[in-house]
Amino acid sequence: MEAEFRIKDPKGVFEAAMKITSNEKREDDLANLVKEAPLPKWLSNSSFERFYKKIWDRTRQFPCQIENLYDRQNS
Repeated sequence: MEAEFRIKDPKGVFEAAMKITSNEKREDDLANLVKEAPLPKWLSNSSFERFYKKIWDRTRQFPCQIENLYDRQNS
C-alpha cells in the first residue's frame, strides 16, 4: 500500500484507506491517528518534514492554540 501513497496528491488514496466519505468524515479516528502519530520517525523523512513545516506555517495564520510539535522536535 505504501506505493499507492507515492503520488503527487494522495488525498483520494488516504480517504479510501481510512474509509472517509462525504457523509462520514471520521474526525474522531483522524484525531486519534494524529495523536498517536510517530512524528519523530516521520520527520526523519525530508519530504514529510517539508510538508509538516508548510502545514505548521499555515496554522500560524489562524487564531487557535495548537501544540508546536515541529519546534519541539527540532530543539
